[in-house]
Amino acid sequence: MIVGTFSKKDPPTIILVEENKTSAAAWYDMTSNIISIDPNGWEGKDVVMMEKVFILDKPTEITSDMLDRLDSENQIWNKLFSLHYPTTFLPHEIEHARRGNSFHGSHDSINDRLFPGDQEQNRSFNQSSNAVYERVMANGFYDHLLKAAVSIF
Repeated sequence: MIVGTFSKKDPPTIILVEENKTSAAAWYDMTSNIISIDPNGWEGKDVVMMEKVFILDKPTEITSDMLDRLDSENQIWNKLFSLHYPTTFLPHEIEHARRGNSFHGSHDSINDRLFPGDQEQNRSFNQSSNAVYERVMANGFYDHLLKAAVSIF
C-alpha cells in the first residue's frame, strides 16, 4: 500500500480506534509504527454515504467521479483522505511516519528527497505531506482502501 515511499523502514499500519485518549482525530505513534484514526466524531450521514459509495454500489475500483463526489459531499473524506492544501489528517500522519516522529513531532520545512526517484527540494510540512500522499495514491492506496472499506463500513 505505502511501500516504495518508505525507503528506510516499514510503512505504518493504519487502524480505526475504539477508544481515543487524545483530542486528535488521527495520530501517528512511532513506537508502534501505527497511524490511528478515531471514527467517534463521524456524522451518520457521512458514514451512510461512505457505506453506499464503498459497499452498496459494489465498485471494483475508485474512479475520479467517486473521488469528486466524496470531495464535494463527505466530511469524513474531506478531513481524512482528500488531497488538499493544507493537508488532511491521513497525509499529515503519513508524513510523520515517513519522518519517524510522532504527532507532536516537528512540522519544519525540509530540504530532502522524500522517496526514491524524488528530486531534492525545500518543502513545507504540508507540501511534503501532499507530495508523499500523491506517491502513496500512485502506489495503489485507494485500491487497498476500497478492499479495507468492507470491514470498516
